[in-house]
Amino acid sequence: MNFGTLAAPTVDPAAGPYTGMVSVSMSSPQSGAVIRYTTNTTAPSASSAAYTGALSLSTTTTVRAKVFHPDYTASAETARTYTVTAHTPTLDASSGSYAPGSTVTILAGQASDVLRMTIDGADPTTASPILASGTTVLLGDFTLKVKAWRTGATDSAIASAAYTLTGPLGPGSAAAGGTHSVIATPDGRVIAWGENGNGQIGNESTVDRTTPTTLNTITGVTQVAGGLAHTLARTWDGRVFAWGSNGSGRLGDGTPTQRTKPVRITALTDIVTVAAGDAHSLALTSDGRVLAWGENGNGQLGIGSTVDASVPTEILTLTNIVAIAVGDLHSLAVDATGQIFAWGSNGSSRLGDGTTTQRNSPVPIALANVVAISAGAAHSLALTSSGAVYSWGLGTNGQLGRGNTSSVTTPTLIPSLHASAIVAGDSFSAAVRGDGVLVAWGLNTSGQIGDTTTTQCTSPTVVVGPGIRPASCGKLKMA
Repeated sequence: MNFGTLAAPTVDPAAGPYTGMVSVSMSSPQSGAVIRYTTNTTAPSASSAAYTGALSLSTTTTVRAKVFHPDYTASAETARTYTVTAHTPTLDASSGSYAPGSTVTILAGQASDVLRMTIDGADPTTASPILASGTTVLLGDFTLKVKAWRTGATDSAIASAAYTLTGPLGPGSAAAGGTHSVIATPDGRVIAWGENGNGQIGNESTVDRTTPTTLNTITGVTQVAGGLAHTLARTWDGRVFAWGSNGSGRLGDGTPTQRTKPVRITALTDIVTVAAGDAHSLALTSDGRVLAWGENGNGQLGIGSTVDASVPTEILTLTNIVAIAVGDLHSLAVDATGQIFAWGSNGSSRLGDGTTTQRNSPVPIALANVVAISAGAAHSLALTSSGAVYSWGLGTNGQLGRGNTSSVTTPTLIPSLHASAIVAGDSFSAAVRGDGVLVAWGLNTSGQIGDTTTTQCTSPTVVVGPGIRPASCGKLKMA
């Protein structure tokens, strides 16, 4: 028996655009009838899914429905297309001026949404960094833009907020790596450029950059350090991030995997200083402990062996340390009493203990009242509380600043130099004199001394006028 054709089902709400999700309900006036529907673009049939309750749609979907009853001819089809746009991400801090150390938490509207962010002014794209919902970002002087992507849905609108800080996070920082450069701005942004074959710039690529590039994946940075092909960054709240080459575990994340964007070294907290050598790294904690990781073939980690370490390992013989420095294959530290310690390769007596014996653990060096240290490829510098500067190690390029090219095995005073800051490069050195004038000496084949020539200088030579301070020296450059 056939009582006729059933009426088409009612499907609500109307077709159209919806944000985040849409709840779809269906009904039929016919008692005992079954509504069957599809969401895969095929026509509904007697074997299609039976409607039992509202459908929650989070992706763009076409719902096609018909009513079925054994005593009737199936109804005509009702179809509705719902175009779903991903939720706009939520920022829990609106545009405005905030105290240093303030944060914003970024939330996705749905767990499956993929969030991407920028802080360089550009709109997020599928090439922008991905972040997890719930990520907390330290604020700076930038406009944060976040967008959500969801498979099967339209991309979200951009959540945007412009922030400024009421004061700087720090004075800023600059570092010269092997062939790349990196700076941390006073508001905590990281900008890098140069060679990038190992991802040491940190912009999620391995393409060299000839102009400064803002990293969109990290904020709140107060110090940076550059190794031969890796980079370290310390944040305002004492966390440490690393990226670039991970040979010998120099990134400290427990893997040998190259990283083209900053990854957090979770084992490190409450860090006040980081330092990067050719292929090893050091970190200094707020309570004066030193941790080391990376290549250790010359004992440069100071842990009593020559075994590499892929995670931060404490140097147990050092306590109350206030400063650290690393060279290519050796390391230095100063404690609160002004005592200097050295370890690692001792070629050309770069450790300053009067020998050429490699040291796998820190040894004290005979120099008192030290307040600052710096390490080059094979030489070292120290600044005392009186402003005197001492140098030792390899001197073949005049990098010891003593007016000759002789090497020395113990700390030796640089004559007529009174300084407030020092920094050692690969085979050259620089200092800020007490009157604020920058001076430099040593190898100058690429103009790294900055005196407008390429002539080697064996004694401190004026570079520029008052108010300039060197931050870091690399292989062939000074920053």
